[in-house]
Amino acid sequence: MLQGYEGVIPGAAARILAMAEREQSAQQDLAEKVVSQAAADRRRGQYLGLMTVLAALGAASFLGYLGHAAAAGMVGGTTVCGLAAVFAMGRRGASAPPGRSS
Repeated sequence: MLQGYEGVIPGAAARILAMAEREQSAQQDLAEKVVSQAAADRRRGQYLGLMTVLAALGAASFLGYLGHAAAAGMVGGTTVCGLAAVFAMGRRGASAPPGRSS
C-alpha cells in the first residue's frame, strides 16, 4: 500500500510513517500527562482531607475543653464517621471495573 502512495507522490511513504510516529508520540505524552495529573489530584485531595479532619478534631477538642461535650461529640463523631465513609467508598471505587462507578 505504501508502495502505491510512493508511486503517486515520491517521498509519501516516509511522510506517512513520520506522521504516524508523531501521532504515537503525542498520544504517549498525553497519556503520561493524564496519569501524572490524576496522581497530583489524588495527593491534593488527601492533603485537603487531612487538614479538614485535623481542623474538625481540633474544633471538637476545643468544644470539649469549653464544656460542650454534646457538640464536641457531634463534631468529632461526624468527622470520624465521614472519614470512614470516604475511605470505604474510595476503596470500593478503586476496585470497580473501568466504565462503572460505585
